[in-house]
Amino acid sequence: MEELLYNTDGTVDVEGTVEFRETRKVPPNPPPPAAREGLLDGKAIARIAVSECINSGSWFKQAVMQYLISCANQENGACYPSNATIARDLDCSEATVERATRWWREHGYKRHRFLTIAVRGRQRPDGTNESNAYHVGWLPLISAARDLHYRKRIRIMAKAIIEIEKERASAVTM
Repeated sequence: MEELLYNTDGTVDVEGTVEFRETRKVPPNPPPPAAREGLLDGKAIARIAVSECINSGSWFKQAVMQYLISCANQENGACYPSNATIARDLDCSEATVERATRWWREHGYKRHRFLTIAVRGRQRPDGTNESNAYHVGWLPLISAARDLHYRKRIRIMAKAIIEIEKERASAVTM
């Protein structure tokens, strides 16, 4: 889901949104595709890892990460909902969202973080703040599913995605 800017009357500020997207360069971080047709893709495996493999200690922490995964753009991985938007949609406080995103940024799997801030939000000329641009840690989440999930089918799908991503990474470095 791409972020839209709104005018005070509730209409979309098209010029502002275009300028926002052009000036805010977020490095690409697309979710991995499915290893082959008919299998779950990286986004689905990541959601399963959050709900069934990782003990975050709180339903709200899981809900915030699920929200961020859902917001991540399929093509480029762009994910930048504001804490206020997340809090409103999940019916919780902004402080709860801040605690949850902090937890996901501080924890990971095998030394790789589940969530990172790709671009910190800055203050706009009108005094309002931009939201942070997040990168979901696709491979740490998928690795957690590969190693910790109780269903063999999920572990196999996660393993296939990781193998493809490793091959892709080694091809890029050559």
